[in-house]
Amino acid sequence: LQVKLTAHPSLIDDSLSNEIFDSQLNTLIIPLEVKVADQIRTVPFSISAILTTSDLQFDVENIDFGCCTTSESVLTKIQLKNNSRLAQVFEFFNLPNVSFCFFFEKKKDKYR
Repeated sequence: LQVKLTAHPSLIDDSLSNEIFDSQLNTLIIPLEVKVADQIRTVPFSISAILTTSDLQFDVENIDFGCCTTSESVLTKIQLKNNSRLAQVFEFFNLPNVSFCFFFEKKKDKYR
């Protein structure tokens, strides 16, 4: 048995039964039954999927370092927020040879 679930963004807005979709936990529950050859009873089980976004969000649209000469260094603080319930990988591409310092705060999961 192979199952592939692909959720579309409007899934949360669709009128799904409360038995299939729990809107408070963003959980999709699909009940299934498997019939085994030469068996009278079926095997009931369900597939559960917690729906979450994959969005990363900066707290600013543009980064302004102000006036700076080529022999100076300047710092500015920006925040990158992970709106997902899962860890997200991110990278910065095509940057000159600069160093970055990252500070991470662990966010409490309100669902645990």
